[in-house]
Amino acid sequence: MSPSNPIDFTYLSDFFNRHRLNHASRLILAALHEKCQRQHGDLPRWQQALNDLPSINQAWLKVTDNAINLTGASQTSTTELREKLMAFKPWRKGPFRFLEIDIDTEWDSLAKWQRILDLDIDFNNKTVLDIGCGNGAFLWPIAEKKAKCVVGIDPMWLFYHQFMVFQRYAKCPSIAFLPLGIEQIPTLALFDTVLSMGVLYHRKSPLDHLLHIKQLLKPNGELILETIVLPDRQNTLLTPKDRYAGMRNVWMIPSVSVLIDWLLKTGFSVIQHSPLCKTTLDEQRQTPWMDFYSLNQFLDKHNDALTVEGHPAPYRVIIHAKID
Repeated sequence: MSPSNPIDFTYLSDFFNRHRLNHASRLILAALHEKCQRQHGDLPRWQQALNDLPSINQAWLKVTDNAINLTGASQTSTTELREKLMAFKPWRKGPFRFLEIDIDTEWDSLAKWQRILDLDIDFNNKTVLDIGCGNGAFLWPIAEKKAKCVVGIDPMWLFYHQFMVFQRYAKCPSIAFLPLGIEQIPTLALFDTVLSMGVLYHRKSPLDHLLHIKQLLKPNGELILETIVLPDRQNTLLTPKDRYAGMRNVWMIPSVSVLIDWLLKTGFSVIQHSPLCKTTLDEQRQTPWMDFYSLNQFLDKHNDALTVEGHPAPYRVIIHAKID
């Protein structure tokens, strides 16, 4: 990172101390310091784009059924504000509303959040970790459910800056975003609840991922696991030779039965799971705010039950599990 564009993570020492995560503080801050020494060509641009955002009076952030909303008053015109927010494209998770601007993200993450709510999971007073949190779209609703603290991790610098577009105004004291991967998080039993949403199929060894999560959980800790599954009810497993729905880094897609076997094998017991939900263009698609290829281009044009590669189209499930 350019020395002229430092990112100040010193506030995390107080955050970790306040939420009794002290044991992880030194190692995490060291990992962040190391990452900040590495060059990234877009960091100065994104830092400047953050600095160019307007002042907002009476800023307030609230989650509704339709968006994560930042309200308040600003002198900046809608046209200028839209241009400033477009500097952070592509916007994948959301949707967000920034004053008068609707950020129409690729994913309707609040539809997935509703499926979590349908499982009636209690976040009250919990210490929560969201692995692969993207731009933090789930951090805000979890915080509103009165979690004690919510830590999101994702190694992508762009997602960190998208999160900061809102956190610089919301200043939510119970949320922290760490631009790190799970491998850089100390394997200490610090969390009551861990979320792994849309991550498992990107891991070369899904069982190692589950075992890693288990090490991060306190006794009686809970896992909220959301992933792509096969729609059949058999003990089946897909290992795509090349791509799956346009994605290169998809290693294994299990049926629900196999997924539950993986959880049992790694020391979890399943409390409940959501119904299977087929991913449709209502939930994931190309938009002006994310104008790269998306699900629109990755389903078979003549049969939307198949991907363009001929694999079963993506279905998703949320499993609520706990340590045995």
